[in-house]
Amino acid sequence: MYKITKMIILLVAGMCLLTGFVTTTTALTNILVESDHAYANNFDYIWPEISHPEATQMRLHFTKL
Repeated sequence: MYKITKMIILLVAGMCLLTGFVTTTTALTNILVESDHAYANNFDYIWPEISHPEATQMRLHFTKL
């Protein structure tokens, strides 16, 4: 029963995508955010707001922590 339900959901989702009922849009924007190095002891800094006016989601990638 579970497999049939899952297949029906996938079929309906596929039909929605094919008919244009559901659309997906992806745009990549790269913004480089850096600070001066080396940090002083007890360094405290508040980053300015990082946003994009049309974004509904955001992903950050840190190369080093």
